Amino acid sequence: MIARLEFPEGVPFASPDVLADRAALAAMVMGIIVENSADFTFPDPGVYDVTPKIWTRHLHEHELTVLDNGRGLYRMIPRSNDVGVYDGRTDNPLQFRPGGSSTHLGPEEPIVLITGNHPRRAGLQLFGLVSYFPNS
Repeated sequence: MIARLEFPEGVPFASPDVLADRAALAAMVMGIIVENSADFTFPDPGVYDVTPKIWTRHLHEHELTVLDNGRGLYRMIPRSNDVGVYDGRTDNPLQFRPGGSSTHLGPEEPIVLITGNHPRRAGLQLFGLVSYFPNS
């Protein structure tokens, strides 16, 4: 099943040194999941716009498709041809890559973090996460 956690105003997130350390990042994300477990929602199958509403000058549309089989698809769709992403799944998560991205949420890839800049605060902010949880 797909679960979603939102932080509409954003919360301070990781510094670049934590982002480069996969173990530290995983521990940080696990702490966020445990601390906010009561706030998860479980969307029905369908397509959802998960772009943070506070972003007024964003470069990607963020879309979540929840499938009937309990899995999901998360897409970052560029709004123009000259934008890109930083992909934490690569060997160098701080390397810029042009274009958008898509993630098939399931046992192989269980979580997506929605991060970015806040229009009025400095530093990387976490605006939400989408996670796959196996049916037990």
